[in-house]
Order: sequence, then structure tokens, then C-alpha cells
Amino acid sequence: MAAKLVAPTELEAKRYQGDRRQAEKVQERIGTALAHSIAAGEDPRVQRLPQTRRKGPKLKKQLEQAGHELVQQSQTRLHCTRCRQSVHCSKRADLVATGDCRPLVANRPQGDAGVHWGVQVLHPTHLLRWDAAKSRWHCLSCKAITANAARLLAKPCRRRVAAIPSEQQALAPPRGDSARWENLKKRVLERIRQST
Repeated sequence: MAAKLVAPTELEAKRYQGDRRQAEKVQERIGTALAHSIAAGEDPRVQRLPQTRRKGPKLKKQLEQAGHELVQQSQTRLHCTRCRQSVHCSKRADLVATGDCRPLVANRPQGDAGVHWGVQVLHPTHLLRWDAAKSRWHCLSCKAITANAARLLAKPCRRRVAAIPSEQQALAPPRGDSARWENLKKRVLERIRQST
């Protein structure tokens, strides 16, 4: 049975032509490099450079030295049983950069640094709590959770950020109490001047 020859479409023909031009350029560069090496009296054969190993301890050892008790959660994820941070293998250097392991206190993270979960860092505006029964983080104010991904917890907390007044709102007097507000503002400014 003979194979049928099919003519390429115009788009395919342009693509093949572009690939052929690129291959010709690469061959030309290789030829130029070979000519230079022969002219310099070098051996034109390909020489492999010896592989150099990374110096210093590996990232997993650095995490263990920082106090993390690591468990392999999946092929690509490590989980610390003390601070409950879960880090993707490609982001281990970020977790090393945060410093020592900070164990949970009353199922809440310590410090202002964000909690690592997979490839993302949970935003520090969340009021986080570890749910041991379901092995996930959840925010007590906006009720976002980390199921498989921390999509909502990686962004600022919707409730807590909305509760923080802007500068204009904070400086504006409450409705109907402008006289009391001005009096209070004067007293506060006096105390500040006296303390300095």
C-alpha cells in the first residue's frame, strides 16, 4: 500500500520555511565556531565540561537545621509538623529565607511573616487558625480556607482590610459630633507636645 503525498497548506509551508531558515542559521554558527577553533589550533571535537556540585548544605538539610520537622506530603510537597507550613519543592529556598521554625501557639502562627502553603504565601492580614481535623488553614474573619490551593488566603483578607479605615475616614469627625471631635483632637495634640 503506497503512502499518499499530501501537499502542505500555505501556513504549514511558511512554518517549514521558517524552520529551515532557522536551522540554516544554526548550522552556519556551528561552522563559524568550528572554523575559529581550528584556526586557533584547538581540537574541534565537542568537549564536555565536568559537572560542578553545589557547595553548601542542601535546602532540605537547611530546613531541618532551622528546626522544621519535615514529612514528605507528596512527590512535590514537604510539610512541617511543628509550624504546619507546607512548601512546594521549587519554593524551599523561600522557606529557608524566613528563618527558624516557629511552632504554633494555640493553633495560631507566630510572627508577622506569612505562612507558606504550596507555592504561595498566605497573606499576613488573615487571622489564621490551623484546623487539625481537616489539616488545613482557615481565616477566622473572612472564612477562607486552604483546601488544595491557597488562592483566597494568598490575597489580603477581605474583612480585615475593609475594617481598617482610610486616612480620610480616620481624620473625619463623626457625624453630628464635630465640636466634641475638635476638643478631643486638641487634647491629643497637647499630650503629644507635652510628651516630647
